[in-house]
Amino acid sequence: MSQYAILIYEDPAFYANMSPEAWGAVVDANNTFTKQVFELGGSLTGGGRSRPRRRPPRSRVPAR
Repeated sequence: MSQYAILIYEDPAFYANMSPEAWGAVVDANNTFTKQVFELGGSLTGGGRSRPRRRPPRSRVPAR
């Protein structure tokens, strides 16, 4: 199955002076988004690489 990455850039300073009510609205919006993803048959994952890391082939030097 295809995997897609959503990269979101935001300025951390935006949250520095946020009121508790505004912070609650951000959390609620995130929870709503997550719920809708699952309701529509999607899934979320985090922290994983898009591909497994591949090791280079090892070369052996013959003993003399």
